[in-house]
Amino acid sequence: AEDVGLTLQQRLEEADSDPQRLEEVLSRLDLIRRLSRRYGATTGEMLDRLTAIEDELKTLNDLDDLTDQAEKQDLENYCIQTISRLNEMIQEADTVSPEQEAAIVIFRRAEKHFEDSCQY
Repeated sequence: AEDVGLTLQQRLEEADSDPQRLEEVLSRLDLIRRLSRRYGATTGEMLDRLTAIEDELKTLNDLDDLTDQAEKQDLENYCIQTISRLNEMIQEADTVSPEQEAAIVIFRRAEKHFEDSCQY
């Protein structure tokens, strides 16, 4: 008990010599007290809550990534179907006007660009 008393006395003397450090420690203790009232009675419970929140955030970020991938795949599928339909229409056409020929040239360029960017 005497050792504890000496240690406490030393700590108090150190705190008196550095008022800024004392204020930092008191501020930190106040923060810990407020967090413990809000998220759990012990530091361990607060850390468990933090881990759960971090896991939930990671799950949400993973869902965002999956949604982005699904949207990209849907767009690619739509483009593939559109290209296929346009190719069928071009092959079935008996005659092609100069305007249609120009549109076909543009379509072929777009098709090539799509093929280069998406391996379908």
